[in-house]
Amino acid sequence: MSTTIENLSLESNSIVTGPVARQSQCFGPRIDQFLKQTFPRLFAEQVTRDPAQVAVVSESAQLTYGELNAKANQLARVLRNRGVGRESLVGICIDRSLDMAVGILGILKAGAAYLPLDPDYPEERLAWLLNDSRVSLVVTKTGPATRLSRVTANLVLLDADSAEIAGTSTTDLDDQAEPSDLAYVIYTSGSTGDPKGVMIEHANLANYLLALQFELQLDQGDRYLHTASISFSSSRRQLLLPLSLGATVVIATAEQRKDPLALFAMIKQRSVTVMDAVPSFWRNCTEVLASLDAHTRSTLLDNRLRLMLSASEPLLSDIPQTWMHRFAHPARHVHMFGQTETAGIVCVYRIPEAAKLEVTAIPIGEPIANTEIYILDEHGQAVPPGTPGELYIGGAGVGRGYLNRPNVSALKFIEHPINCRARLYRTGDFARLTKDGVIEYAGRQDSQVKVRGFRIELGEIEATLARHPGIKDNAAIAKSDANGIQKLIAYFVARETVPSISELRAFLNARLPDYMVPSTFVELAALPLTANGKVDKRALPEPGKMRPTLATKYEAPASTTENRLQKIWAAVLRIDMIGVNDDFFELGGHSLLAIQVMARINGQFKIIVPLRTLFECSTIKRLAEQVDALAERDSGDSTIVQRVDREQPLALSFPQQRLWFIDQLDAGSSLYNINKALRCRGPLDATRLNRAVQSIAARHEILRTTFIEHDGQPVQLIVPAIDVPFHIADLTSVSTTVREAELDRLIRSETEKAFDLSRGPLLRVTLFRLADDEHVLLLAIHHIISDAWALKIFFQELAKFYEAENENVELPHLAIQYADFAEWQRRNTQGALLAEHLTYWKTQLQGAPFSLNLSSDFAAPEQPSFAGGQQSMVLPDRLYQALRDTCRREGVTLFMLLLGAFQILLSAYSGLDDILVGTPVAGRDLIETEPLIGCFINTLVLRGNLSGAPSFREVLRRTREVAIDAYTHQSVPFEKLVEEMRPERSLSRSPLFQTMFVLENESASELTLKGVEVETLRVETPAAKFDLTLGAIEKSGSLEMWFSYSTDLFAHQSVTLMLDDFTQTLEAIVANPQQTVSQLPPLRWQPKVAAAAGMASETSVEPRKKPKFVAPRTPIEERLANIWSDVLHVERVGMFDNFFDLGGHSLLAAQVISRTRTTLSVELPLRRIFETPNVAGLAAAIYEMQTAATEDDELAAMLAELSQLSEEEAQRKFAEEF
Repeated sequence: MSTTIENLSLESNSIVTGPVARQSQCFGPRIDQFLKQTFPRLFAEQVTRDPAQVAVVSESAQLTYGELNAKANQLARVLRNRGVGRESLVGICIDRSLDMAVGILGILKAGAAYLPLDPDYPEERLAWLLNDSRVSLVVTKTGPATRLSRVTANLVLLDADSAEIAGTSTTDLDDQAEPSDLAYVIYTSGSTGDPKGVMIEHANLANYLLALQFELQLDQGDRYLHTASISFSSSRRQLLLPLSLGATVVIATAEQRKDPLALFAMIKQRSVTVMDAVPSFWRNCTEVLASLDAHTRSTLLDNRLRLMLSASEPLLSDIPQTWMHRFAHPARHVHMFGQTETAGIVCVYRIPEAAKLEVTAIPIGEPIANTEIYILDEHGQAVPPGTPGELYIGGAGVGRGYLNRPNVSALKFIEHPINCRARLYRTGDFARLTKDGVIEYAGRQDSQVKVRGFRIELGEIEATLARHPGIKDNAAIAKSDANGIQKLIAYFVARETVPSISELRAFLNARLPDYMVPSTFVELAALPLTANGKVDKRALPEPGKMRPTLATKYEAPASTTENRLQKIWAAVLRIDMIGVNDDFFELGGHSLLAIQVMARINGQFKIIVPLRTLFECSTIKRLAEQVDALAERDSGDSTIVQRVDREQPLALSFPQQRLWFIDQLDAGSSLYNINKALRCRGPLDATRLNRAVQSIAARHEILRTTFIEHDGQPVQLIVPAIDVPFHIADLTSVSTTVREAELDRLIRSETEKAFDLSRGPLLRVTLFRLADDEHVLLLAIHHIISDAWALKIFFQELAKFYEAENENVELPHLAIQYADFAEWQRRNTQGALLAEHLTYWKTQLQGAPFSLNLSSDFAAPEQPSFAGGQQSMVLPDRLYQALRDTCRREGVTLFMLLLGAFQILLSAYSGLDDILVGTPVAGRDLIETEPLIGCFINTLVLRGNLSGAPSFREVLRRTREVAIDAYTHQSVPFEKLVEEMRPERSLSRSPLFQTMFVLENESASELTLKGVEVETLRVETPAAKFDLTLGAIEKSGSLEMWFSYSTDLFAHQSVTLMLDDFTQTLEAIVANPQQTVSQLPPLRWQPKVAAAAGMASETSVEPRKKPKFVAPRTPIEERLANIWSDVLHVERVGMFDNFFDLGGHSLLAAQVISRTRTTLSVELPLRRIFETPNVAGLAAAIYEMQTAATEDDELAAMLAELSQLSEEEAQRKFAEEF
């Protein structure tokens, strides 16, 4: 290496002035104003410019520049109080979130540098990084902190220490960092087995950010997607680049990062304009999207993406070519090249649109501002154009060196041969300069590789694997597939006992990040050696395609689907003889390979399988079940929603049918009103707001829809235009001491007003004016035209229409409207598909108790009032984190754990070991439905089996299986399930289940207006649709839970004890999952009305015994029997035959009542058929009504006659009659 340095110095003149050298060096433009900046100063400029601009947004929350600045300043002051200052190094261990942004900015604002620590790293690696860096303070949260148990560093917990942080000033601090100060340290893989910490100064970082702004022409209107791990170099670009220029960072969720379809749906929904990913991920996204039909793909890609950036790996031309030509997507493609040691990107290449038939490697381009690129041979001589040489980087991006590694730093950060105050970084990468002055990448000649975008030193893998007691010797290599995607392979020589592949993978998983764990392990008798005694990696054999030794026995595919899936897995994993019970991830699969598998499945089977399906069903056998179910559902054109003729009567969807029916039973009820109240602080223009509301109604047909009866059937009626009621209530004259109370009263009054489904409009907006700059916006809308998802769409579009004023509004094109979906749903739930799914549900619910004998405080009334109450609590942080840890250990989701615990509690309260609980699902499986307002929600019935005194762990396992199966068959509408199961119908309880579980996602206010602070208000809805509902929501790193309950059954203080009991159940589960349900601690709630011991709940074991046939006797009975026979399509109807046992359901009941009204001229209420579901009962009711009507008519005639007489004559006549 010294020779190289000497040659560089000796040849400095040729490097600068020689004719060859002029073509072998590239300089980016010199822009002096980029050189003396720091990121905190750049960020401060954006805060001053527009503090109300959204800085960071996640799935459920957001922070403006002003809010982010304030929170970061508060954290910075806490850090200063703990001794942090300039040149201090502070760790940060937080996953991608708003808190990550707050933490990084807080550290930088304190003047310190930050060390990113990925919470998903093994505990051993986190401990090593903190020990090596000598960090004494880490910013984290309670959950990730559990992974830092082996370290001695002090912790600042953003959640647990929130009170201390919130108590500090939000103003900017003095003594900010200077350009020469350290900004961050990021560790890269080390060739000797230990990672190296790269030190980057503020001047390096600032020039990098400003140069990329300049090159990519980014601006404040951009929305930059963030997907990278905090420890990945591109995370700095995805977070700090947008924040340095006033743009918005959009953070993807874990599922979105794994699933391209979910990711691009979010990109469309969130109006993302810039996406930045490694080429291997771009390739997987491209393959998944290419597998879609053209209509679905074009709908999904109708987005605002304008820049597609790739970096960290070589990029082949077929990827951008596919996007430009086959997908016809207008985004510009830019490929970038960089090094961690130089703050990041140093070269960019704008990919031209001209089509190329051959697949070639994309160049890495030309250097960015204030950057120097040299291509030299092994003697430090400049190489001729077209000749490969080692790439050296100079200029403003070159970092300080490696932390606590002066010797290694001296080898890689060498003295600049011309500028003695500067240095060059020797990359180890080889490149060539084309005649056009563009740099092409030419690979490496050492043991450093790039896998899935991560820089890896193979020596670190080898050193870690060598620590396994069963390994005698080993070697690691990376091999590229046909698409250029690298795959890690470990060769090993075992000692006496050969360790299993599962054992080796688990050993490495505990010590290395997942991207450094080889996907393939090959056992050899000995490693091949060179003449010098070194491992000859070129002589290592091909891994072969033999199935590795696994814990599971080989089982061959049995069905056609299993055989097709085996071939797909074999092609992607490059392994033959894969058994149907072999786990995908044990075979070396990872998230990128999972994407490839699902893309091929979607393409070959012509279906859309969510990526999470492979994670939940990671064997061929289980995956085949899912594929078969989806293939049947999606056969033919069943997944294509087409527009229907608006001139014909338009059918209701199944959820609408149920809501219409409930309204017919209880007209004038506000039970199914959805209410949303938002407090808006800031200037608000009521006229613009009203205009925005009307624009939304013009855009969505469902908001212009009413529901009428046509031939005994409910139908939708869409009007071309409607004036949505928009009322303004001025409360500024009301005394401030009672203003809030008056506001609550008016809101309660407004929300309790019922809608008339036959007249509409079925939504209304009220704007309460509290002051010139404070309003409360109240939306009341009927559930039949909306759901929670739809509310988000409503407020998102409200903001866009409001902000646009008279300008054009960019919103997703609505290819269909809700009425088209309703017709599709009716058509798509007929025939073989419905039969298959219904078979599952009939089998699953066979013998289940459809009526839960739940203990209560009060005896259930014959007619429920639906009056309700609600009580909530926030789970202690310790318990919440313990629940998350338990979920990880047991392989269940938080939903599954809470559901299992709820069913355990219900079992204890009812004395039953068979529990049915309902849960809602979005019902928006089709991508076309995502931008639509409407009621798509469906309800699943989840059966809990607590028989046999199971352990908590066994309950979680059973719950997981039930939940996954239920979601697989979720396309069956709840209303169709009720029709099929035919439970005993009663107006006093919900069919099939009486308890509900809802796990909500955290949702910040869906309304975002510039200059207006919006806060969601809780609107009390004192109504209970079910006996007991458990609700939960994860927000701000905590878990809030509540019970909604029927006050007909439960007292307030009892529900308080129920919350205690539920918390106690959760504590028991996390403390010892092995203990049995019967060992649950004694419950605190002791009901006054206990569940009847041994009382048999109504079940679906067998149908009710058919009564003896009794023929109709009177004319009314005969006419009723004929109506029933026609509607139910049965030959004869007896006097005591049960309407629902004959196949009747809600819609048929409505038809019967409609025809009865017409035929017998009597206004029979719909609820009567539930109260007396036989001909005899209805005939008696009609006779009573007719008798009463006749008596009323006679009395009216007599009163009319008396009115014509004098008072004296009338009295005499009245006395004679009575």
